[in-house]
This record gives sequence, structure tokens and C-alpha cells, in this order.
Amino acid sequence: MNPSYDKSNRVVIVGGGPAGVSAFGALVRRGPIAEITVVDPIPVGLGNVYGDLFASDPILLCNTPTGFMYLDDTARADFLDYLVDRGWPVGLDDHLPRFLFGQYCRDRFQQFRDEAERAGTLVRVVESLAESVTQTGDGYQVALSSGDVLTATDVVLCVGLKTPKLAPLVEQYEGNERLLRGSYPASRVRELEPESRVLVLGVRSSAQDTMAMLCRDGHTVVATSPSGRLSAVRDRCSVPAEAKLDREKWLALDPEDPEIVSKVTQYLVDDVLTAGEGRELTQQIVSEAPDTLSRLEAELTQAVSGDTRWADLTYEGLFTLNSLVGPWGPDARAKLMPLAYPILTHYVNALPVLTARNLVANIKAGRTLIKDVFVEKVLEADNGFDVTWNDGTVERFDYIVSTSGFHFPRFVTDDGRTIRFTHDGAIGEDTLVGLTKDLRLDLRGNGEAERIWAIGAACGQRYPFAHVIMLAAAQAPHVAAMLVDGEVGNVEEIAPTYGAIQTRMAVGA
Repeated sequence: MNPSYDKSNRVVIVGGGPAGVSAFGALVRRGPIAEITVVDPIPVGLGNVYGDLFASDPILLCNTPTGFMYLDDTARADFLDYLVDRGWPVGLDDHLPRFLFGQYCRDRFQQFRDEAERAGTLVRVVESLAESVTQTGDGYQVALSSGDVLTATDVVLCVGLKTPKLAPLVEQYEGNERLLRGSYPASRVRELEPESRVLVLGVRSSAQDTMAMLCRDGHTVVATSPSGRLSAVRDRCSVPAEAKLDREKWLALDPEDPEIVSKVTQYLVDDVLTAGEGRELTQQIVSEAPDTLSRLEAELTQAVSGDTRWADLTYEGLFTLNSLVGPWGPDARAKLMPLAYPILTHYVNALPVLTARNLVANIKAGRTLIKDVFVEKVLEADNGFDVTWNDGTVERFDYIVSTSGFHFPRFVTDDGRTIRFTHDGAIGEDTLVGLTKDLRLDLRGNGEAERIWAIGAACGQRYPFAHVIMLAAAQAPHVAAMLVDGEVGNVEEIAPTYGAIQTRMAVGA
């Protein structure tokens, strides 16, 4: 179905988090549009990550620096300027409390809404959960959990990360009040019995949030994962003034090449050396350490000294990775991405210096222990769990927090007409709806894409780091151009933009 492109579009945006606000702003700038409805059970702008669910505790910081946090790809300093205008002494490399970005998104949504309404667009906000989209003869119907149905000529899916994964070791105990599926809402972690012993399954971003909250509140934490490796540490994560990695070389990689793993390894080494500006690999990366604390302290020393120049590849790397992996088939992604994830998450999810310092302090004070062995077995016990480690030892814990990441939203159909949203990774007997290179859903699998687009985490089935805010901000104007003016799009051609971020004040530049 491909209705004519005109200015009478009635658009439904499913999801009102940062990706939804980016999409809304891009449509307003591209308009006029007759009607835009934003659907989300949470107040628009906050989403799960920046609202009460994930950000109600001031100790929870953004995982990415201020310079990477923006809603408009043409105004990359907007969040920084917003904060400076309100008296926050911040710079591009600072990691700020998450609730601040939530407030920023809320304010910008209201600003965009005012602009839209002045241009004659009817804007509605519906606080409900969208469950499905059904194709009709002249558009779409969006079914809500309230029982209401919205009609639309176009739908933009900006569904975010919602459901935490549960580690297989403890799946059988789901429902036990002493097993926490993720560390959110933060208020749940604060309600644990005083001075509890808590096992955290996982050591990356969500686990780091959990450990910080638990230690501050007087609990004792043991954290573990199959790899046992924390993320690296960095002091910077800047947008480079010029290219530091050879994007064309990376995009020429063939997933069927039997040498692809060795080529990727060599390309990484070459690019890290280029970014290092004369620094050897050993000056930027800690290759060996006797234990977790020693490695963490060595990486912290490197970061504080300004030697972690590999971090300047992050911005380019995320764009390039999505452009590389997007055209691959599902089988190639399923085969190769698990090989890449350990190193990608180690560096892309690197710890900022402040977080690393707090973690070192908690380890040295005995409040946190990162185990170098993993769990073999978990058994329910009175008021807790008995945990058997791979070395045969057994420990009792009052609580277990599973921080194994989140399920990306998935879109499935069983009739080729209705698309349902799933948030738990389950597909079952249904068919996974395809996603084209212009971010449109291919409901029937015949290449005739719908006027339904996916932005941000909603396109995670095709793009491995789709949930990163700056990537959603880059996708939004392309989707708006396709939706409003019928332009042909290919988001896999979106390339990083180089040069210093222009701010109204020279703060942290």
C-alpha cells in the first residue's frame, strides 16, 4: 500500500521517549502535517530510561557524554546549551544525571508542539500502550491497551527498551520477590532489607547502576558474569574534527569472507593506532592484569592521563557498524555479531572516570566484589538463595539482581495484516516482520514496504546499536523526508558528521 504523499497525513508516533521526540521534531520541521498523535503510557519526553522508572535516583548517570546527547542532528550542542542556560557548569565529555535529559526532552517536546500548533497541526497525546497496527484499505488502525483505536495514514514506531532479560540460571525463579529482573525501577532496589548480601548477575551498564545504588545504601554486593570483565574506562568520547577510521574499508567487509574475523581485528588495531596520534597500543589499552581490581586501576590511570584515544572512534564506529551490518542477512548477523559483542560492549559501554573511581572505592572498602568465577547453580532457600560457584564453593545471598541487558522490541504478524509488538524477545509461531534499509516495515515480506517506519531501538533487529540516541536523531529527518515529501531514503548511507560541536558558550569544548 502506498497512498499519495500530501499534507493531509495523520501520523501516529508510537513511543514518546527521546526517539519519539526526535521523530516528532523532525516531522514538525518538515511539515505541515494535518495531525500528529503521540502514544505512550509514560509522560512524553521521559521514556523508560529518563523517567521515574530508570532515572528517579540522582546517582544514575547517562551512559553517554553530553556531546552525544541530542534530539536534532543539526543542533548537536542543544542539550549542552540547554544546561548552560540553566546554570549547569558542564562540558561535552561530562556524564550527567539521567533525569536532566528527561527534563530536556520534555521541554523540547513542548517547544516542538507549540511550533506545530502555530503551523496548524493538530497535536494529541494519548497516555496508553499501543499493542498492534492493522492495515486497512486506506491506512492503519493502532490498537491501544485501553481498548481505543486510532486511525492513521502513517505510523512511526519509536518503541524503546522495556523488558529486562532474565539470566537463564534464574529463569525458573521468576516471581520470587527476592529476584529482581533488572535494577529498575530504582525505587525497587532502594526497598531491599537493610545490609543485605546481593548477587548481581552481570557487570556492564545496568549492573554498574545496580552496584552504585546498593553500595550507597549499605548493602554488600558480589557481581559476576561469564566473562567476568568490566567495561573499559575512558575520560573522553568526542566527535572528531576529521575521520579517524577508514569507513570505506570497513563497509567493504564481506560477511561470507572466511577471514573476516582476522580482518576486523587488524582493522581495529590500525584504527586505534591512528586515533592514538603516536601512542602505542599498550599505552591506550590494558591487555593483561592479574585481577579485576588491578585491571580497573590500570585502565583508570590510562584514562586520567588522557591516553584512551580509542574512545574517539566511538562516534564514527557506531554509525559505521550500523551501515556495515544493516545489509547483512539475519543468518550472517546471528553468526557474526555474538563474536563481536564482547569487544564492542567492552569499549562502547566504557565506564566514565567518575563511575570507575566509585567502583574502585567500593571494591577497596569491601562493599563490592567482582568474582572471577561464574555461577554453576542457584537454589531457592529461606529468605534468599544458595549459590554454588564453578569452583565448588557455596554462598547464601538475600537477593539476586539479574542485569543481563534488555530485549529489543520485535514486530510480528500471524496474518500478514496486523503487526503486534512484543517486548520479551519471544516470536513463537509468528513471523518476524522485516525491516527495509529505509526503516520501513515489510509486512508481507514481498518488498512492498508499508508506510510504517521504525526509529531508534525499534529497528534493533537490523541495527546492533539502534538504541543510541544520536543514531535515532540522525534517522528522524530521513524518515520525515520520506513520510512528508516522498523522498527515497537509505539510512545505511547516513555517515558521521565531523567537526567541533558549536555551542553558544565555550564550555568544555
